[in-house]
Amino acid sequence: MNIKDIARKAGVSTATVSRALNNPEKVKKDTLERVMHVIDDNQYSLNPYARNLASPGRTNNIVMVIPNLVNPFFFELIKGAESVLSEYGYYLHAHNINQHLDNPKKLTAVIENLGNEGFFDGLILTGSIFLNRHFLPQIPKINKPMVAIDPNPSNNELDSVLVDERTGIWLTYEHLKKKGYNRIGVIHGGYHIELTNRKLDHIHSLLNDFDLTIKDEWIYETSYDTIEHSYRMMDRLLQSGNTLPEVFLCLNDLIAIGVCRAILDRGHQIPKDFAVIGSDDISFSKYFNPSLTTIKVPTEDLGKTAARILLNKLTNPNLPPQRIYLPPTLIVRESC
Repeated sequence: MNIKDIARKAGVSTATVSRALNNPEKVKKDTLERVMHVIDDNQYSLNPYARNLASPGRTNNIVMVIPNLVNPFFFELIKGAESVLSEYGYYLHAHNINQHLDNPKKLTAVIENLGNEGFFDGLILTGSIFLNRHFLPQIPKINKPMVAIDPNPSNNELDSVLVDERTGIWLTYEHLKKKGYNRIGVIHGGYHIELTNRKLDHIHSLLNDFDLTIKDEWIYETSYDTIEHSYRMMDRLLQSGNTLPEVFLCLNDLIAIGVCRAILDRGHQIPKDFAVIGSDDISFSKYFNPSLTTIKVPTEDLGKTAARILLNKLTNPNLPPQRIYLPPTLIVRESC
């Protein structure tokens, strides 16, 4: 059974059926009861994609574009956004574009095509990879309301939700100073990621405030997305014979967990021999042994806030762009 069948049985138009399903408050009570009676009798379940056929201009579908399905950070974003959107009758669809990350032209085409696809009302873009110089020029071409999570702060024309990363670094330095650490190492997931460069700027700019030391050779590159890469990098570092820092500041928790595991497997103790700090506070960081000290990012709230901004944009498309910063906290556990 489809919407036309329901309309025929209820003696109404397909537009009335669509309103009954999407905006029941706009349908007369007796008409609504008649339509719903037909639906109940025939155990009809509406395919969300079919809404577009019956109600052009509104689909109740939102797409969240994510760079990969490996990092739990993005699952938390999805969870937060979905909890808000579902309250308003919207369906959230996660679209993984990992296979296109190394092909800027293809990725730009995918985002632009997806943004103008008729089955979706709006987009949530996640990951700063979208906001580098390859993609910024394409954003105005996307004919859909959109919100970015973790965008390039220089782009003021895009609705966005960010973390106050400078505060996170400040809290970390304050903790390290109290613990008596001075020699700091940093492990990041790649200079091609905008997030890396933003955090490194804060890391360097706040050093003098706390009289801490970071040498150029103590800044290491690995991957944000796999524990294995960080494990292998740290294992090589421990065997190198080089003078190493006292504490490793890892720019996400997956990196930190790989680093911790390599340190332990080489017979060292954490934090006695090396201390480790992560970032994000993904769900299993507190269950790792030793439990991970980390800069807690309000990941689920990022998703919720982005969803609320997008809903406002769908209702009021002429609203000026919003930029909302959410504060991090430092969760102190066993690793530092």
